Amino acid sequence: MKRSAFTMVEMIIVLGIISFMLILVIPKSTRTFQEWQQKQFWNELKQEWQLSQVRSQNHGEITDISYDQQDRAIIFCSKNHQRRINVPYSIRVREIKPRTMLSNGYIQPATWSFIDVLNHEELDLKIQMAGGGYRIEKKRIYSE
Repeated sequence: MKRSAFTMVEMIIVLGIISFMLILVIPKSTRTFQEWQQKQFWNELKQEWQLSQVRSQNHGEITDISYDQQDRAIIFCSKNHQRRINVPYSIRVREIKPRTMLSNGYIQPATWSFIDVLNHEELDLKIQMAGGGYRIEKKRIYSE
């Protein structure tokens, strides 16, 4: 009596093909997820920074901005608000000096340094006192 089923050889071939496809797809999806995490981090940082500016200029609130090295988080702390923004593991923090955004939106100038491991770039976040904003400068540190 002949039964219609997969033979052992057919099963091994199918598993081999699936394994090969996973080997090709997983690294790309991991990188895509890390890029998405970085984009989320920079967006959250920008939003929280702007929110702190609005709170300081409209409500006269002082905001302390610091970095918790243990939890890898940038902390925005004012009288009525606290927010932690987690730094993704694909970004290394080289230096973040604590800063205080004053009630008029003024903040002392500084440079925060990051390393983007995915894109092999050094990122300098330059805090500017005029208007309390910042800009990001990118420098390629090595190529593959």
